[in-house]
Amino acid sequence: MNSAAQKSKTGSMLVRLLAGAIFGVAAAIAFLTGAKHLFDFHDPVEMFAMGVGLSYALIGLMVGVGVVSPSAGSRYLNVENREELVEDRAKLGNSAIACVLIGVFLILLAAATEGPAGNLLMLLLLLGCAVGVIAFSMAARKHNDELTRQLGLEAAALTLWFSVLLFGGWAALNLLGYATVWVSPLGFVAGIALVQLAAIFIACGRRGLLLRR
Repeated sequence: MNSAAQKSKTGSMLVRLLAGAIFGVAAAIAFLTGAKHLFDFHDPVEMFAMGVGLSYALIGLMVGVGVVSPSAGSRYLNVENREELVEDRAKLGNSAIACVLIGVFLILLAAATEGPAGNLLMLLLLLGCAVGVIAFSMAARKHNDELTRQLGLEAAALTLWFSVLLFGGWAALNLLGYATVWVSPLGFVAGIALVQLAAIFIACGRRGLLLRR
């Protein structure tokens, strides 16, 4: 590949990343404006959980739109062409729904910390999201190829290692008196979700899948 083609691909990737960032910020602002009565914006843990949830939801929505409209999706998703999206429609579609449900789960969990009112309904919604994540993840797994399965195993292993290092290390420091503030249940769940998201990107990056195709 000559330098001109490489520069063109790099420029195209930067434009897509910038466009994605702008879209994400705009969507987050719109969501926060519409749901400001549901959250305590002075609680950093709640904001952290909501931010992680929004990240999952936006990623899932972007992939879902690309699956529904392969022509549009091939312009902003890192795929070779629209045919790749059509070929992997079942795998990507189910994965996108599971990703959105993880995001909704975290957002609902952050909203649930506001008080006891409606806790039964919130519990049912959270259970529904959890069951949906499992169901759609299993459905996507049926269509995984060898590379996707290997990526899943690597991401799962990285998630476990990072979680043990982060939360295990924090627990050890807390027991020794060096960390007086312990992680709240909401912070723990959101932290695990963020670690998993980071592990997925690391596993994909190690395979060169984050490079412009």
